[in-house]
Amino acid sequence: MSFKRYLNAKASVERRSLDPTVLKEVEALIKGRTEPTVLEVGAGTGSMPIHLSEKDVLPEGTSYTALDKDGEVLDDARRRLSEHRLSETGSDGAVNIDGTEVGFVEGDLYDADGGYDLAVAHAVLDLLPVGEAVEHLLDLSEAFYFPVCFDGVTAFEPTYDEGFDRRIEEAYHATMDDRAGASRTGRRVFGAVRDSGGAVTAAASSDWVLFPGEDGYTEDERYMLRYIVETVGDAVEGAPEIDADRLQSWVEDRLRRIEDEELVYIAHQIDLAGRSN
Repeated sequence: MSFKRYLNAKASVERRSLDPTVLKEVEALIKGRTEPTVLEVGAGTGSMPIHLSEKDVLPEGTSYTALDKDGEVLDDARRRLSEHRLSETGSDGAVNIDGTEVGFVEGDLYDADGGYDLAVAHAVLDLLPVGEAVEHLLDLSEAFYFPVCFDGVTAFEPTYDEGFDRRIEEAYHATMDDRAGASRTGRRVFGAVRDSGGAVTAAASSDWVLFPGEDGYTEDERYMLRYIVETVGDAVEGAPEIDADRLQSWVEDRLRRIEDEELVYIAHQIDLAGRSN
């Protein structure tokens, strides 16, 4: 399965999960600034500028820098934004979407210079050392918006086997804790912001809840569910507490329930916004 396709698929789920109160706070944090500047790290396929445009968060004249380490993903972001109904593409490759000019930069968070009005880290802090990343982002900007910070719940219904389901969730979260990020990133961002001299001024949950409605899953939801199930299965494969045969059966059961339009998926996440100093 394609990671880029997954990023595009989850955009519709994110659109409905982003907390409106936190978005209003973001709007207030940059209100009155002349031609505000925004830096998004880990920008992916460009869903966040579209979300912020559709929700009228950014004032006209905003300059938005989309930073990502993956040049191919940024190419896809440029294409997606150029196809948006309110976009124009300039000769320099930047895309103007509803009065916000979005430029694309291939690079790492720590390559970025400061001086921005707003730093955005969307569904990315759980992949990084939380304290270090938050401190650097606050150094780069006057305000911040950190939506979709994963916070320790990965649930599937109906159950396969309650005890085995729990072991899979715990093993999956352990893989996050073993890398640079953490499985309870959302709650840790509060302390990281405080320790970096900033202040969280708005926060709320932005949980993903995928379920088959009256018309079943959308095409994007179906792809997203399959990608998540396979990602979880791949991540815990080889874990000593997970029996390989039962894991294969678990993955097959989850995929079958997607095809039968029975699977419910819940992920707990937190949106945060505030001032950097």
